Amino acid sequence: MSGETNLQRLLANMQPELLESEFVFCSVSPNAFEQLRIHPIGWFHEAEGITVIVERNIADGEGLEYEFVSRWITLNIHSSLEAVGFLAAITSKLAAAGISVNTISAYYHDHLFVPTDRASAVMMLLDELKNDAAGQSSEKLDRKQTAGALRPLILRIHGKHLVCRKSSLGKNL
Repeated sequence: MSGETNLQRLLANMQPELLESEFVFCSVSPNAFEQLRIHPIGWFHEAEGITVIVERNIADGEGLEYEFVSRWITLNIHSSLEAVGFLAAITSKLAAAGISVNTISAYYHDHLFVPTDRASAVMMLLDELKNDAAGQSSEKLDRKQTAGALRPLILRIHGKHLVCRKSSLGKNL
């Protein structure tokens, strides 16, 4: 099943979900990674070490160091890995509000990790983006309907007189 690629539909139909727990990004050596007794929600191998993403309370319990405490927001819409501009639109909106974000694109959804103290603001900004995109979609639909309503307009020239019939919008033209 392929995901959505249309930016307008992605933004208008996304369902952001804010998870309750706090999450942190930690860096561990490959050896330490092999010894972990925990199951990170995600990890990525980098030249400097392995980044693991875990719940804050788990990192604290394991004595793992971290700097960034975040909340996890899942964008519940099946976005294609080939979709263009979805995360750019979101991260641009957050950047304009001075909010940092770490993004992860998985097979079905995109995920945002935002500062804990800004999570509510991010949810409001995402709602604005969604409503703006939905409004643009309905504006396009309104323009199409209006254009269709004007099609019955018939202009006829009788001698030197121009006669306009009423459009299907019910207005005299």
